[in-house]
Amino acid sequence: MFDYMSKNHYFTGIGDKGNTFIGSKKINKYDIILEAIGAVDELASYLGILYSDDIEYVLKEHITSIQNKLFSINSEVASILDNKFSPKTLLKNSDVIDLESYIIYVGERLPSLKGFVIPGGNKHSAEFDMARAICRRTERRLAIIPKEYEFDTKEFEIILKYINRLSSYLFWAARYTNMKFNTKESYPEI
Repeated sequence: MFDYMSKNHYFTGIGDKGNTFIGSKKINKYDIILEAIGAVDELASYLGILYSDDIEYVLKEHITSIQNKLFSINSEVASILDNKFSPKTLLKNSDVIDLESYIIYVGERLPSLKGFVIPGGNKHSAEFDMARAICRRTERRLAIIPKEYEFDTKEFEIILKYINRLSSYLFWAARYTNMKFNTKESYPEI
């Protein structure tokens, strides 16, 4: 096998048989670690779509910060299998507090919540809603890891807390975006 990281190759072929490597550890592509890493990556990518939208600059600042934290989360998850992937800085409770401040920023500018809100309204709000749905799936994938890999959940507590707050942020950001673009919210008829 060739050293694909040091050359400009267009493909590696490593995963052709349904396996891949995290460091020196060979795992199945359906392993929960890869499911979680993929979900986090999908979320970070979808936030990139939001960043490219015509949204308020402060939301773009939030997104940039969040995307950086998502890369740290993926490093922490990969380091379960190979500690060479340990991020330079681990997620801290202060990161959760920063995210809570983003929630407060958008939330305090909104009218009171009347009930469940139907996703959508305008394109930007719908994209925040989609990001929230991806975030919730990501949270479910991450929550399985401590049980599957049999380690103390306290080691993973900050990650789960951060992702949980992130879904709240995305909900409030969707509402905020509707308000900024003068789009009326819709409520289910239940």
